[in-house]
Amino acid sequence: MIRILAALMMTLGFTAGLCAPAHAYIGPAIAYIGMLFGPIAAIFVAIAMVLFFPIRSYLKKRKKKKNAAASEDQTNRDSKE
Repeated sequence: MIRILAALMMTLGFTAGLCAPAHAYIGPAIAYIGMLFGPIAAIFVAIAMVLFFPIRSYLKKRKKKKNAAASEDQTNRDSKE
């Protein structure tokens, strides 16, 4: 475990040492885009999560019912033989 951690730290150190500065100006526009799209994305994710759990529950129940029916059908076939 210690060897893996040491190898990881060395790899990260070498990688960080090889990186050159980008000399790119991002400016304040990125902050404005984040302020605009961040809350919108949060609302969509919240709605998706609220919808996801009932749908997942429904799919689990449907799968359980399907498996129970298949199991019952298999039991009926075995009893007829």
